[in-house]
Order: sequence, then structure tokens, then C-alpha cells
Amino acid sequence: MVALAFVAALIAVVLNAIASVAIYRSEVISPAQKAAQLIFVWLVPVVGAILALQIAREQRALTTRASSERGSDLELGTQWGGDVGGPSADGSSSGGPSIHGDS
Repeated sequence: MVALAFVAALIAVVLNAIASVAIYRSEVISPAQKAAQLIFVWLVPVVGAILALQIAREQRALTTRASSERGSDLELGTQWGGDVGGPSADGSSSGGPSIHGDS
């Protein structure tokens, strides 16, 4: 029985350590939020670690998706130029095809 409790405690500590590293490495959350998540992970061992790992995974997915969308914007030329080929602020055309149906 003592061995089972030791294994359970060891699993909880390892899971908390993994969650703590994931929280620490996050570039999206503020230092205050990191501290709050770390406290939660260590006060509510297994549940806190599972929730923190799920949040970290979702944030990585959002960050990856956002960076890939920025990459496609650069490929299309819309990141820096805005309306490529569309009318400029003064109403003149930039020389490319118009998307507004004007000729």
C-alpha cells in the first residue's frame, strides 16, 4: 500500500514538473498569470497539472495557427502593402487588377 502511494505521489510530482516547465516556457501569458497557474498546479496537483498542460497546448496551437496565417499574408503581399492592386487612400489605382469591379 505504501508503494502504491509512493508511485502516485511520484507521478503527481513528475506531472506537475512537466506542467511547470510548459507554463514557464509560454510566451503568451503574463508573468502574473504564470505565477497564478504555477500556484494552482502545485496546490491542486493532478487536476491543476492536466488543466495547465491543456491550456499550454491550446496556446501553442493558436500561436502556430497565427504565425502560419501571417506567413500566408506575406506570401500574398498583404502584410505590408494592404490592398495589392486595389485603390489607394486618394482613390487612385495602384496599377493592379481592381477587386471592386471598376475598370
